[in-house]
Formats: sequence, structure tokens, C-alpha cells
Amino acid sequence: MDCEKARELMLEFVEGTLSPRQAEEVKAHVESCPECMRELEDQSSRTRALQALGRVRAPDQWEEISRAIDEPGARVRPGGWKGWIRRWWPALVVLAIVAAAVVIFTQL
Repeated sequence: MDCEKARELMLEFVEGTLSPRQAEEVKAHVESCPECMRELEDQSSRTRALQALGRVRAPDQWEEISRAIDEPGARVRPGGWKGWIRRWWPALVVLAIVAAAVVIFTQL
């Protein structure tokens, strides 16, 4: 595995979401590459800091958050309507079920 591929997979490695084979490949590369080891340490500390602050976001936004941390003055864009749906879909489903139940029971 090369550095570019290892860095692409680093966040997932930190979060433990890689397949066992991919995790082993990243681990082997990082153990042999001091530069990627530093990157892994940075990524791990950022992830822990964000989790401690309760700022855990959707996985597709981690790269944007990391970039905002690394680049002073960079802004994290809101997820738009897709981000809103991802965040609120469980509540919307429950609301739809409750609304359907109310309609059904008022018709009886």
C-alpha cells in the first residue's frame, strides 16, 4: 500500500470501520512509514477531540472537518437538504408513523 491510499483509509482505520484485510494493510504501511504514522496520530487526536466535544458528524463530512481544522479560516459547509434528511430521517419516520396512526384511529 502506498501513502496516498493509506491516507484515504486513515479515518476509517481510526474509526474501526475498515475490513480486517484493509485494516491490516493500513497498519502494516503506517508501521513502516514515519510520515503516515504522524498523520495517523494527528487524525486520531482530531477524532478524539471532536468526539469529546460532541461534534460527531456524518462520516462523509469528516474530511471536510479535518480540512477546516488544518486550514485556518476554512469554513465547514452545512450538509444542505441531504445533510438535514440524514440527520432527521429517524424522527421523520416516527412522525409519519404517529400521524398515520392518528388518522387511522380517528376514522374508526
